[in-house]
Amino acid sequence: MLFVLRYLVRPDKDVVHLFYKNTAKDAEGFFDPYIALLDDMKVQHDAIFSEDRELNVAAEIVKKASDLECEFIVLGKKRTRSRAMIGSITDYVAARSKSSIIICKDSRF
Repeated sequence: MLFVLRYLVRPDKDVVHLFYKNTAKDAEGFFDPYIALLDDMKVQHDAIFSEDRELNVAAEIVKKASDLECEFIVLGKKRTRSRAMIGSITDYVAARSKSSIIICKDSRF
C-alpha cells in the first residue's frame, strides 16, 4: 500500500481518506507508516472512523467512496489469513463500487 501512495498519489491534487472500521486498541498505530508518508509527501489526508458494528463494513466503504467521489479505493488482503487471498470485503467492494479498485497484498508470504 505504501507503493500505491508513493507513486500514484499526486501531492498537489489528491486527498487520501483513511477508513477505520470498528477500531480496537490492538489496531492502534496501524496506519502510522501511511500517515508519515503522506505527511512527508505533503499530501492532504483525513481519517474516517466508524465504530458502528451494525453496519456492514464493505457496504460502508462503498457508500463513503461514493459520497466522497473517490477516484479509486485501495484494499489489502484479508489480514487473518497467512495466504494472500481476496476476502469477502474486497469482493463486495469490487463488485459494487463505482470507483476503480487497487488490491494490495503482503509480499512476505
